[in-house]
Amino acid sequence: PRNPSTVNSGFIWLTDQGRKITCSSFSIFYDGQTGKYYLYDKFGYFSTGLYPASLGERGEGSLICYSSPSLKGPWHYEGICLKKNDSTHLTELGVSYPSDAFTSWMKVVYHPTRAKYVMAAKAIGIGASTYKLMLAESDSPTGPFTITYTGGIDSDTNNVGDLGIFADGVDAYVIYNQQSGTPRYLKICALDANWQAPSGSAANIDADLESPGMVKIGSRYWLVCTPLAGYDPTAQAAYYSDAANPMSGWTSVGNPFSDASAWDDQSFWSQCSGLVTTPTGEIIYTGTRQIYHWSAPHSLWKGLARAVMLPVTIAGDTMTIAWDPHWDPAGYE
Repeated sequence: PRNPSTVNSGFIWLTDQGRKITCSSFSIFYDGQTGKYYLYDKFGYFSTGLYPASLGERGEGSLICYSSPSLKGPWHYEGICLKKNDSTHLTELGVSYPSDAFTSWMKVVYHPTRAKYVMAAKAIGIGASTYKLMLAESDSPTGPFTITYTGGIDSDTNNVGDLGIFADGVDAYVIYNQQSGTPRYLKICALDANWQAPSGSAANIDADLESPGMVKIGSRYWLVCTPLAGYDPTAQAAYYSDAANPMSGWTSVGNPFSDASAWDDQSFWSQCSGLVTTPTGEIIYTGTRQIYHWSAPHSLWKGLARAVMLPVTIAGDTMTIAWDPHWDPAGYE
């Protein structure tokens, strides 16, 4: 059963109002300015109808925000942080509202000199088969976010897949996989000084990977990502780089998940949605556990995503993520 005094992995998460958090391609960001964690998710296949209209404007493709003083919750619904009908990128996606366009894999970081919260997300126009990077910014972690960029990255003008954003002081990078092609590379590209658009060329990290999460510990960069498998569970991959910046130097260190059974070969039935750095410098893995079949009608999917959140242990060149469905975050926050 769910334990309110611990972080609960593999369970449906609830808000302080008792409503479901869908945790479909969600992300968590700790904000040192407010001393809170913020969880970003989307209204979409999994969340339509979960909230009454009184809790805010709904619309598939809009992005929502929750906040909590602790990783264990309680999570408070903050509202829509980016409304689909405010998304000027829809025209660039080749569709017009309320067509089949939405944003996913949203991640947020804080620009320390501009005092702006910057969001990166994958912008999708299904009917037009468009896959772009979207960047947006806000004065508050809860939004509203205003879009600053929608487009390609380097030569991937229409080929941006699952992604993450990583802040390293005043520098920021987008890590993304190619939506199509053979092989489909996981790539990294720097952002401009304002973190409002890509800057320069993208560099390859490795082939056929997606769903990246990146952190820095000391002078070493660490990366967790998932081999291409859709949302199906599979063994994940960890990398580190000792280069001066994360654009190069990546070394594979294998599957970080540790268990005595084949359970770890399925990454505890999760796909990486990011890595969180807590205020004490601890690293926490977050993953999405989708329970559905691709051929199932959307009506069968709603509310079926679960969150997996686990502490990360790093010793030397080794990263380990062990299963614990109920762990106390007190020693990590």
